[in-house]
Amino acid sequence: MLLIAGGSGLTPCYQVVQAATLAKDSLKLTLIYSNKTEDDILAKKQLEEFANSNPNLKIVHTLTRVPEGSSWDGKKGRISAALCKEVMDTFDKNTLVGFCGPSGLNKCVEEMCVELGIAKENMFRF
Repeated sequence: MLLIAGGSGLTPCYQVVQAATLAKDSLKLTLIYSNKTEDDILAKKQLEEFANSNPNLKIVHTLTRVPEGSSWDGKKGRISAALCKEVMDTFDKNTLVGFCGPSGLNKCVEEMCVELGIAKENMFRF
């Protein structure tokens, strides 16, 4: 399962991540979380704790505005099909994709899923 969140759109994705982690679920789960700056990342510490305690969870942060000289060593730029393919262990038309964020991000993710061949019934917006 792939979760994609932008800004405060993290809220429903966070709940899925938390539930899967607390249930010790075997679901392979990747969260790609986009923010403008590192300071904008919500619940960063809690997400890191979930990732450290759940071997089936991968958290990927990407920033759209990284100041020159920043120590940020994570992903940079907007969420894209290439980024999804890069960070997912396996990815195919049956991958479940849940997403939540600003309308521009939601539209982009819907288009990206079509481009990647994700079945419409496997895409859901929170």
